[in-house]
Amino acid sequence: MSKPRRPDWVEDVPIYRQLMDVLVVRILDQVYLEDEMLPSVRQLALDCDVNPLTVAKAYKELGA
Repeated sequence: MSKPRRPDWVEDVPIYRQLMDVLVVRILDQVYLEDEMLPSVRQLALDCDVNPLTVAKAYKELGA
């Protein structure tokens, strides 16, 4: 599986909200498969070039 492309962030929307949308799209596109765990907070933060606290907030909001 190839590494997903890093998102381009929009300035007027909180990054954690945009990250939630990215996660949903990647799930629907089957980048993250049903029987597999989502990336760790640290790994997703590295992949998306964001703070781990931002990823944690996005995961918390999604209920993951």
